[in-house]
Amino acid sequence: MRLIHLQVVNFRGISRIALSLDADRTVLFGENNWGKSSLIEALARCLGPDAASGPHFDADDFHHDARGVAAKTLSITLTFGDDGPKPLPAHLATMAWRDRKGRWHVSVRFSAERHRQQVRVRRELLGPGGKPRPHPRADALAGELVARHPVLRLRDMHLAQWMTPSGVEPLTLPVGDAPADVVQRTFEALLRQPQRIEPKLLRQGIAAMRELLCRSPARFHTPKARRLADDIAAAPITFRDHDSLLDIANRAGSSTQQLALLFLLGALLEARGTEPLTRGESPLLLVEDPETHLHPTQLVQVWGLVEQLPAQKLVTTNSGELLASFPHHSLRRLVRGDDKVFVYQMSHSALSKQDARKVGFHVRVNRPNSLFARCWLLVEGETEFWLLPELARRYGVNLGALGIRSIEFAQAGLVPLIKFADAFGIRWHLITDGDDAGQTYANKTRGLLRGRHEARHLTVLPSRDIEHYLFENGFADVYHEAAHWTRGPAPTTSELIHRAIRRQAKPGMALAIAEAAERRGRDSIPPLLSQLFDTLAELAQDEDARGSR
Repeated sequence: MRLIHLQVVNFRGISRIALSLDADRTVLFGENNWGKSSLIEALARCLGPDAASGPHFDADDFHHDARGVAAKTLSITLTFGDDGPKPLPAHLATMAWRDRKGRWHVSVRFSAERHRQQVRVRRELLGPGGKPRPHPRADALAGELVARHPVLRLRDMHLAQWMTPSGVEPLTLPVGDAPADVVQRTFEALLRQPQRIEPKLLRQGIAAMRELLCRSPARFHTPKARRLADDIAAAPITFRDHDSLLDIANRAGSSTQQLALLFLLGALLEARGTEPLTRGESPLLLVEDPETHLHPTQLVQVWGLVEQLPAQKLVTTNSGELLASFPHHSLRRLVRGDDKVFVYQMSHSALSKQDARKVGFHVRVNRPNSLFARCWLLVEGETEFWLLPELARRYGVNLGALGIRSIEFAQAGLVPLIKFADAFGIRWHLITDGDDAGQTYANKTRGLLRGRHEARHLTVLPSRDIEHYLFENGFADVYHEAAHWTRGPAPTTSELIHRAIRRQAKPGMALAIAEAAERRGRDSIPPLLSQLFDTLAELAQDEDARGSR
C-alpha cells in the first residue's frame, strides 16, 4: 500500500489542507507562506523514525488564526491504498475498507487536544467517510501501518560547495565496516571536507555503495526507462539516465554521477537513522526545495538519480525546470486562503496528447516560471508582449510585481492554455484584436467562461488591431514619424501604419510607443488599456477571484 491522501487541520502554519498523492511522485509548488514546511513536518512527525509509538505534539504545534488565537485541537489524517483490488494480509484487512471499485483503503488519524498546560495525543483508525472505526488493537495496528511506511527526509542537498579549512589533515575512514556504515561515513566526510578525502578512500566509499546496491538488486536494477509519446507530452523534460542506479554504480572508475549517487545514498542513510529498510516497507521520500543549494547542472545530475529511487516521492520546489520534469497530473499548486490552503491539480485525461504537447512546449519548457504566476495575460503576439507591460508600468500597475505574466497564445492555442490555467487556479485575461481572427478568439473564449464575468476575462479592441487602436488613441504622430512619408498623396491610416511597421518592425514600433508614453505620462494611456490594467490588478490581488474566475 502507499499513501494516497492526507488531511491536515490546525497544525502549525496550516489551518486546513486536503491533498491527494500520486503513486510515484507528487510535486507541490506555490507562493511562500502556504504551509510547505508545516506539511512536511506533519508527515515526518507521523511517519518518521520516532513515530512508531505515536507522534509527539506540544503547544507550539497548534495553528494560530489571523487574530493570534491558538486552535484547541489539531489532526493529521493519512489514508493508504492500492491502485488495484489486491488482497491484503489478514491482520491488515481487519482495519481496511473497500471503495466502490473494490480497492483497499486504510485510514489513521493522529490528533491532539490542548487541555490547560497538557496536550493529549491519540491515534485511531477510520472507516469510510472519516468515521472512527473501533478495533481492540487499533493503536497497535496503527503503529504497524506507520512502520510499513517510513518517511525519509532529504534536506540541504549540497554537493560540492564547501570550503576546506587550512591546516587539516586528510580524513581517513575505517576499513572492514559494513557497506552502509562506509557509505554514511564517506557522505559525512564529503559534507565536512570534500577536498580532504583521498582518492583511495573515495573509491572505497564507491565500492561500498556498489555492494550496498547489489544486496537489493530488485530495488535498484530498474528496467530501462521508456519514454512513450504520452509521457513526453505530459512531462516535457526528463533528467533520468537511461541506465539504472545499479548500472551507474557498477561503471568502471569513478564519475560525477557515481559521486552524486554516493552522496544521495549517504543522505538517505542519514535520514533513515540506524534502522535498515526491510522487505514489505513502502518508504515515502520527502524532498524539500532541492534546487536551493544545487547548481542547475548538479540538479540535473542528482534529480536523475532521485527519480529512480524505489520510493514514493513528495517534492516541494520553486524551480520551473524541475516542475517541467513532472507529468502535469503530478503537479499540485497550493494557494493560501482565509480558512484553508486550496489545492489545484489536473487529471490524467484533462488534456489530450496534442494539447499537453502545446502547453509543454510553449509554457512548461519555454516559460516555466509562468506556473508561479497569479494571472496570465493572454496576448496574440510580440507587439503586445513588449508593449503592454511597459504601458501598464507607466499607468501605475507593475505586472511583474503583481505576479502577472504575458503568454502568447497564437501558436499554443487558447483552449489548452485556458484549461491548464483553470486547472491550476491561475487567473487569466485575454486581449485580442477586433478583426475576424480576433472575433473568433473572443467567441472561443466566451465558450470557456462557464458562467464567469466576461469583463474580467476578455478585452476586445474596437479597432482591427492594436496598431490601429493606438493610432486612433493619441499615438498617430509616432507612426507618422516612423513612416517618414515625404512624397506622394496623403496615405490612408492603414498605409501609414504598414509603412511604419515595414521600416521599424512590429516590436520596434511597440518600443517606440512605449517610449512616447514614458515621455507623455499616465494620461496618455488609452482608456480601454487603462481599464485592462485595472482588471489585471484586481485579478492578481483579489483572493475572492479564486471562486469567481
